[in-house]
Amino acid sequence: MYGGSEIKCSAMAGVPGLLASTLDELLAEELKRFRWNLTHDVPLGFCPIPKGKLQNRDVPDTVDQMLDSYGEEGAVKVTLHILKKTRHHNLAQTLEKDYRSVEAHGARDHGQAGSHEKKCSIQAPNH
Repeated sequence: MYGGSEIKCSAMAGVPGLLASTLDELLAEELKRFRWNLTHDVPLGFCPIPKGKLQNRDVPDTVDQMLDSYGEEGAVKVTLHILKKTRHHNLAQTLEKDYRSVEAHGARDHGQAGSHEKKCSIQAPNH
């Protein structure tokens, strides 16, 4: 299927390009399952994305929605969670490795490490 081949994505493309390249490796049904997981089964601390925001969306739209919902670091974490859950371990390994490379490049260019992630915070109502 993936044969351990690396995703062709330069550090210049950044996280959005890396995520798009990763999702482009999925077959149509696998991408459909990936989107379903975004609406149902995300890691603890992250909010599922409402179905309506992913319906009839292509890969770039899906990546944009993940970035809007989770930030760059969070989108990578959610993507890794779903890839591992759906047994796309080789693709997850490649994403992890390439993300470290993108992060190292960004930290070198901007003098800082990492990107902020957006987590889900549900507050209890005040009584």
